Amino acid sequence: MLKLFSKPLILLIGVLCVLTRAPVIFAFSIGELQVQSKFGEKFSASFKINLDFDGDVELGFGKEKDYHKLGLERQDLIDALVLDPIQPGKGLTKKVQIRSENPLFF
Repeated sequence: MLKLFSKPLILLIGVLCVLTRAPVIFAFSIGELQVQSKFGEKFSASFKINLDFDGDVELGFGKEKDYHKLGLERQDLIDALVLDPIQPGKGLTKKVQIRSENPLFF
C-alpha cells in the first residue's frame, strides 16, 4: 500500500503555508538616547534609528495590552511623552525626537 502523505511531507507543507502567510519583517537598531533637557524642564531627548529598508516609519509607545503581553507594567509617565513624527528623507538612519509638554517630575 502506498502512503500518499508521509509525516515529513505534511510537516514541510505546514511550514510552507506558515511562511507564505508570514508578515514582512524589517530589522532596525536604536542608537544612544541623547537627553537635551535638564531636571525641572520640559523633557527633550532624541535617538537615531537605523533601518534595513528605505520607507515610511511609524513609532509609538504601545498600549497597555502590549506591555501586559511582555509581562511589564506600563508607567503613567509614558502618557506625558510625545513622539514627534519622523521627517521623511532618504537614507536608512532617521532621528526620533521625544518630548513632553510639561516638566517631568518623578
